[in-house]
Amino acid sequence: MGNINLTVRQKEEIRRLTQKANRRIKQAHREYNKAGREIAPYDVTGGIQVKSQWETGKNPLSRSISFSSKSEYSQRLAFLKQFDRPLQKGGAPTMSQYTEMQRYKTLKAMESSLGGLDGSLSSSVKDSLHDITKMSSAELSAFWQRFSYNSAKAGLQYSSEAVMESTMAEFFDEDIAGLVG
Repeated sequence: MGNINLTVRQKEEIRRLTQKANRRIKQAHREYNKAGREIAPYDVTGGIQVKSQWETGKNPLSRSISFSSKSEYSQRLAFLKQFDRPLQKGGAPTMSQYTEMQRYKTLKAMESSLGGLDGSLSSSVKDSLHDITKMSSAELSAFWQRFSYNSAKAGLQYSSEAVMESTMAEFFDEDIAGLVG
């Protein structure tokens, strides 16, 4: 079975969308690698979360415009269009949008874990809440990984507020200067 013939317009569209997708995926990988994380978020990368999934050595997606069938072309075009559609219309989020979503989810999870974000919290927890609004999604991921580890380590002595407070103290004492400084 041979390659299908694409119009000039179809070729240009595939190239434009591939370039846009490659920029988004590379940005996510750069940001996560910079924070010491190897796996980029699925939502931002369209599932191309690790470099071993890249189609070429330099780019996540090949810029090839050769397709063996209309079905293969249609699947590729549909995949690429998620990087072109706005988030509100079902597209993939940009790193900025994803980070904002993760900050919101983190604050909501903290509110749930701590039984609310009211005046009964210690001053160190309150101070750290402000710092969380400045963290990147990669840093938030590292924060929750550490919180999960501390929670598991606490075992039967688990207290949401105590574990959250110790995680914040541990995380921010070690990392805050580099994260938001």
